[in-house]
Amino acid sequence: MNTQELVRDAKQNGGGTYLLNDPANYTNDYKHDWVRVDHTEGFMVAREFGIENLPDLDANIVNMVAFRWIEPNGTLLGLWQDERGNWSVDQSLCITDLRAAEMYGRLNDQRAIWDNANKTAISL
Repeated sequence: MNTQELVRDAKQNGGGTYLLNDPANYTNDYKHDWVRVDHTEGFMVAREFGIENLPDLDANIVNMVAFRWIEPNGTLLGLWQDERGNWSVDQSLCITDLRAAEMYGRLNDQRAIWDNANKTAISL
């Protein structure tokens, strides 16, 4: 899916995790090859760069966060909507150990991490 389709998908589902298949071919035309990733194990944790408390979600913001750091094996991007309706967009890691995920989240001043198996947020 392209970046515009990724935004539509996230809005329809209240968020999601997406993989950028080929960051080496980055252009600013929103035609990137994103794939929705549904992890069934581990915990999703935001990396150092992200944006929180956005009243709306658009492709420009997604691109800005996604390409802050280009990853050689693809960029995992997490988008989620909180209980107030605000959006967060960040580069994400999947960490298998709960204690390590909680520590990483706290080190990066995160409010929560995502439990993939139970499909729920864990407050930090």
